[in-house]
Amino acid sequence: DIKFKAIAINTGEWVYSTTISKGTIKRKRNDYFFEVGENRWVGVVSESLGQFTGIKDKKGVEIYEGDILQVDNDESIDMWMRGETGEVKFIPARLTLCLANGDKKMLTSDFEDCVTVIGNIYEPALTKL
Repeated sequence: DIKFKAIAINTGEWVYSTTISKGTIKRKRNDYFFEVGENRWVGVVSESLGQFTGIKDKKGVEIYEGDILQVDNDESIDMWMRGETGEVKFIPARLTLCLANGDKKMLTSDFEDCVTVIGNIYEPALTKL
């Protein structure tokens, strides 16, 4: 499924949608809108926009672009990744886990059993509301 999440301008809460639109109104950050119900649109903080990766973490939480993942510290995981954290990014046509140690690893469904979503890079966007 192609879907997105972002922080709603009016409530500061995360909203999810499969329908996104770009428009223009007077507030500079309010140029993306999510359809959150039939003909019901919500302005979102564009800096918080993230696309669903199609992958879930080991607890079943959907992983979105901008999420911060914790890799298990387990002997079954490559030594250079064990216990690391990283940000999920789309790097030209490639879904990538950019680890804090500087390494990059293509994010695939193989990670579903060994990563946990622990946050995201967009939370500071809430302070701009």
